Amino acid sequence: QKGKLAKMKAARDNAAVAEKLAALEAACKDESVNLMPVIKDAVLVYATLGEICGVMRKVFGEYQPTVSL
Repeated sequence: QKGKLAKMKAARDNAAVAEKLAALEAACKDESVNLMPVIKDAVLVYATLGEICGVMRKVFGEYQPTVSL
């Protein structure tokens, strides 16, 4: 899988991926924007799930469950 991923990343248009991930970050910061079309645009230029989640994690943070006893 790592080899396939590296091959795909080498063959894709990395400038387009960066552009779509920047658009996703901007959309995440605007509560009125539906994120699904923006995520779809990123997927169509071969942004990986990890890259997409990384952008969303950067904006929204990571879920931390609260423990109450």
